[in-house]
Amino acid sequence: LEVTADDLTQVKIWMYGEHPEAQGDQVHELMPSRHLRLLAMDLLRVSGSKVSLVKKEIQKIYDSTGKMGATTRLPSGGGGVNVTYVPPVHRHLAGKQITNLMRLHRHRKRLDENPFFAVQILVNMDESRLFCYKAHDFERPESLSEFMVACTDNFSLDSLILNGPVGGWALDSSWRNKNENRAAVTFLITVNEGMHAMPGCVLLSANTRTETLVEFLHSVKIRLRQRAIDIVEGRIQIESRTDEQQATIRNHARMIADDTFEVSHFMIDKCLAELYALRQVYPHVTIRLCQFHVVQAITRWDCDNGDRGSPLQLGMEVKVQIIFLFRDLQRCRSWDEWPVEKDKFLESLRRVIMSQTEEPAEGTADSEEIAASLRPAHPNAAVPSLPTVQTKAQSAGPIGASNIKQKSSRRRARANDRPRCEVQWDYVRSYFEDNWFIEDWI
Repeated sequence: LEVTADDLTQVKIWMYGEHPEAQGDQVHELMPSRHLRLLAMDLLRVSGSKVSLVKKEIQKIYDSTGKMGATTRLPSGGGGVNVTYVPPVHRHLAGKQITNLMRLHRHRKRLDENPFFAVQILVNMDESRLFCYKAHDFERPESLSEFMVACTDNFSLDSLILNGPVGGWALDSSWRNKNENRAAVTFLITVNEGMHAMPGCVLLSANTRTETLVEFLHSVKIRLRQRAIDIVEGRIQIESRTDEQQATIRNHARMIADDTFEVSHFMIDKCLAELYALRQVYPHVTIRLCQFHVVQAITRWDCDNGDRGSPLQLGMEVKVQIIFLFRDLQRCRSWDEWPVEKDKFLESLRRVIMSQTEEPAEGTADSEEIAASLRPAHPNAAVPSLPTVQTKAQSAGPIGASNIKQKSSRRRARANDRPRCEVQWDYVRSYFEDNWFIEDWI
């Protein structure tokens, strides 16, 4: 069955059968093979593919002796045995057709224009939910694009009003696998009484610079104030809320209208742009750093300038110990204690990295010294339990005891271990000094 867009009321029924060969001018009206066209499109999606490479791969389909061989299909008489099928000449893709397919596939503007135009149409149709809109300028480089659009609804705004003074708000930005145009997606969320994340507003933008987030937060502030005034003056009804929640929303709405509403805290990623934006729009709010992103940033060696990754690989056991040491350092609560706690952290960090050169046996003085360096300095802190990391032999499954080589309680240091650890120590120390031990994050 086939329904074409030019006439949705008509259904074409296609059946398998034989037909006479096309003659004369009829050949020019025949369409190329859809199977070959789809195959060519798949080949064009390969990173770095060229027209010549696609033509060669298609030629292998034409040639039954090629590496890929010709396509196969069931014969008309049945029997369930595939037979070689070589597409007739009129079904072949011409070289010019493949070139045109490549041009369409690589034409970035064609891929981008339709979604951007669709956003503009949606904004014009529904300004109540889409706001803070700036159109993308195709005449300017992508790095200079000011495209942005935010989305919300009345229920989400009510969630921000209801839960802000208790559950706080949070910002979270992401680029990965959200859309085809590689635009950043920033969520403004809150947490309800059941400790569930509740969406507030979503920003789709070309970047997440400070000025972009400032404009977004200002627009949200205006939206919330208008919503609060409408609630206080009784112009709108609060929907899908209990009586208790409605009373709380009205109370918080009056606070917003009187400029006495305060968010309990703002949680952010380890992102200086988010930090600076909040300081401008909400200068007196308490800012919390998401601990999940703390662990993620350290294990990935994320830098404030956008760089990621260490030139030298550190084992997972070492990273786990670094996380525990950093969590203990975070319990420092005053500037007077900071210099001492920082020195303790760096010294323990140095021991962890340098101890890779030699693995002390349990119960020895060396092992006790290393264990002591990992104990929390504060009495209320929990003593961490380091996870056991399986070896390849252990993770491979049960094997014969005769095939297991017992690891000695102490291994001898290789000659190149210490220089390598020295380089690792220099990198890790500078990483924390440059990306964590600055006034903004302290």
